[in-house]
Amino acid sequence: MDILPQTWNNEWKKQIAVFLANLYKDCSNDHFIQMNLNSLLWQATTMTLIDNKPKLIKYAGQPLWSEKAHLLYKQNNPKGKSNYKDLRHDHVVPRSVVKRLIEKSDKKYESIYNILKDYSHAIIITKDEDLILNKYGYKSSMPVNENKLTAKNAFCRYKNEDVQKEIIITFSVDLHKD
Repeated sequence: MDILPQTWNNEWKKQIAVFLANLYKDCSNDHFIQMNLNSLLWQATTMTLIDNKPKLIKYAGQPLWSEKAHLLYKQNNPKGKSNYKDLRHDHVVPRSVVKRLIEKSDKKYESIYNILKDYSHAIIITKDEDLILNKYGYKSSMPVNENKLTAKNAFCRYKNEDVQKEIIITFSVDLHKD
């Protein structure tokens, strides 16, 4: 599923990769490394650079939304409002999986950056759609073995035959556009 613009959020992910590669190289305190890794994996999908400055984009600004999430947002928000009630910022590949991939890598910039670029994406879904993923056991796991995960199958949690009947992914650049 090649639905994200190739450059979306990549400059921010490059900066995270530089920081993490240097941290792995220069720091021997595992607790400090884990604390930063956990925080930065969250920020890899909730922040981007606009005019070279970090900007929070947990919901508005995310390019991937389910159809139901987009409709719910429009229903709950007349133009100019920002009510994200009953919406979830879901990690396409769970952060725990991305973290393991980084920890198994050589921990150099290029490897970390490629992992973030390929797997660290968000999709806005409804609370009910989040429960659907949980029902099929995909809260923090993938339907494919992590060793077989590729950029092409990163969205496989949503491509499961049963899940796909209930969650439809779309682009939503302008949340208030009809």
